[in-house]
Amino acid sequence: MTFPEPRTPGHPAHRRKERAVTKFAIDVVERAVKTAAQAALLVIGADQANVLTLDWQNVAGFAGGGFVLSVLTSLASLPFGPAGSASVVPAE
Repeated sequence: MTFPEPRTPGHPAHRRKERAVTKFAIDVVERAVKTAAQAALLVIGADQANVLTLDWQNVAGFAGGGFVLSVLTSLASLPFGPAGSASVVPAE
């Protein structure tokens, strides 16, 4: 069996790298969405759960900020964590 050159899309090493990048991107988005939800809950607070009177622009601003911070944290941890994961520490 002959394989194409390592830098071509059909090469097994290239496909493994594509899967690792895809898994990393999915991990980043998952963490960022969770962080955005946590930031939104922080702004809303338990005592202000009336959806009709919330300052939704403020909630969205904090949620968006949490999302961006989470993505930046994941990108900053890229070379330090296990291959293909957005986490700094290896999963056990």
